[in-house]
Amino acid sequence: METKHALSIRNKIVGTLVRRARLQAGMTQSDCAEVLGISTSAFARYERGERGISLPQLEVLAYVLDVPLHALCNEDSEPPGRSADAGALPLDRILQLRTKIIGVQLRKARESVGLSVEDLALALDCPERVVTEYELGRREMSVAELELAARECGLTLDDLIKDDTRPVSEAEREHQVLARVAELSPEVREFVLNPTNDLYLRIGMKLNSLDADTLRRIAETILDITY
Repeated sequence: METKHALSIRNKIVGTLVRRARLQAGMTQSDCAEVLGISTSAFARYERGERGISLPQLEVLAYVLDVPLHALCNEDSEPPGRSADAGALPLDRILQLRTKIIGVQLRKARESVGLSVEDLALALDCPERVVTEYELGRREMSVAELELAARECGLTLDDLIKDDTRPVSEAEREHQVLARVAELSPEVREFVLNPTNDLYLRIGMKLNSLDADTLRRIAETILDITY
């Protein structure tokens, strides 16, 4: 009973974060439901936390809503405004593929710590056949369930989503780059974003890769030339 209650609370948190990001992106429940290939009423249940959304679905939503994936998982994350229109990707295929990949990751993690299907089923408070369907990629697993399963296997949700081969990870990387650029002072940001300064930036990157002795010799040579 405690497991079910904890999963229910987590589903409500994720649903609230999804709703917040959707509203900020100016999209309707119908828009998001169409992307996921589900009914509007089913998507509304996700937002109300009445049903757990899967990680592949969450990844696709993060891409479409133009927010980092963690903005839909972490209560402390603030979703940024949309920076660009999301390009066309075979999202239905991505959902199927990611569901299977996560199933394989889960099975490997379970076996690596010596857990049986029965053990994981007990932890998730579900039948063994459901765990088997999860691992075969035949059944979607809610983020709340996946977090619990990962924890039982000594992992975190981050261990399952840090894979750079995810089809939607490029959009998330762009968000991370933009966030770091935004932290720069206005003067530095203007310099970095000016294409004519590309050569100077490359020189700086090259110098940054050199050891202290090499930098010292370069500095001494410049002083000799100057004076």
